[in-house]
Amino acid sequence: MKMGGRTLGRLRHRLGLTQTELSELLGVSFATINRWESPRGGYARGPARTFLRALDGAAREDPKLGERVAKWRRRGEAYLWYRVFQLALAEKRR
Repeated sequence: MKMGGRTLGRLRHRLGLTQTELSELLGVSFATINRWESPRGGYARGPARTFLRALDGAAREDPKLGERVAKWRRRGEAYLWYRVFQLALAEKRR
């Protein structure tokens, strides 16, 4: 799945993240997030793509996912990635 700029921007807003916060979570630069969100931007690849796909699928089903992500972030980056990959596995099994 390719996640267009509008979709990524909406997802980021639903999760209550700034471009800077999302860039830190994904280990990419602010400029990369900004480019991905632009109409002619590129697309995430690798773990970042998996992370975003999992969050997007979960956010469609759980309107309170932003609150859960905030709690996961407070527990640390490793925990956040662990929980998001659990979402990705659940999504894949459907």
